[in-house]
Amino acid sequence: MKKVNFSLENYNSYGVKATCREAVFPESIDEIRHFISEPSSFYIIGSGNNIILSKAYYDERFLIFN
Repeated sequence: MKKVNFSLENYNSYGVKATCREAVFPESIDEIRHFISEPSSFYIIGSGNNIILSKAYYDERFLIFN
């Protein structure tokens, strides 16, 4: 599943208000392969307990695992 201009507030343990250009929630290994094969920068996050978001807007894509 792909979402555009996605709020990351619920995906970091401090609840920092931040938005990313695109968030992808992979549902299969093939979706992950497709995502990482595209030539653009991206971040990979899980529960967000080990990150601190420092910007209000990220013009990158996020691959999010719940």
